[in-house]
Amino acid sequence: MNFGVTFDMFSKISVKGRDQHPLYRFITAKETNPEFHGDVRWNFQKYLVDRSGKIIGRFAVTPESQELTGAIERALE
Repeated sequence: MNFGVTFDMFSKISVKGRDQHPLYRFITAKETNPEFHGDVRWNFQKYLVDRSGKIIGRFAVTPESQELTGAIERALE
């Protein structure tokens, strides 16, 4: 029923189009994210956010990508 997880499960949201979720409207807009703006290209696209809430990376990679892992480790330093 809950896939064995203990955290809250959420419903599907739109990342593109007229019914785009406000989060994705914010992170893809040039005005609010000038360095990493642009449409979501595929379902494994990831955004890296620092401790202050600034987007510091955008990755069109698989979840286990070394590029993504390295960026996360650098952000945690």
